Amino acid sequence: MRKNIWVHLEYKDDVMGIRNLARVHFQLDYDLVSLLSGVRYSSALKPVVEPRGLPEDISIPTKFARAKTKDLVVAESWLNLHELENVQARYTSKHGSANTELSAVIAAMKALPSNSNPRLVFWVGSP
Repeated sequence: MRKNIWVHLEYKDDVMGIRNLARVHFQLDYDLVSLLSGVRYSSALKPVVEPRGLPEDISIPTKFARAKTKDLVVAESWLNLHELENVQARYTSKHGSANTELSAVIAAMKALPSNSNPRLVFWVGSP
């Protein structure tokens, strides 16, 4: 069954609180979905972190986007920069090259102030 993935890049702003920097479109890639969420994984591609649900302090735009999701959600989670770098390393090890979208997200997270605690919030669903 086909899976959809919704991805939002968030960070902490000292004045405004949790902010949604961007909604990111990831091409459907089952290996990446497996490493991020554990959905559709084989024993070789267990998730870097077991899904832990959405953060309690999720940004308002992300909260609205999640509420509009009509698909059956099978996993919700978030990962920090270090965890995403681990995902990228494992993905690159299997494929011989990095995932382009994930490279862009990692670069954006590194460009944010170190105290902003950037995170990638995502959910996976079946249409």
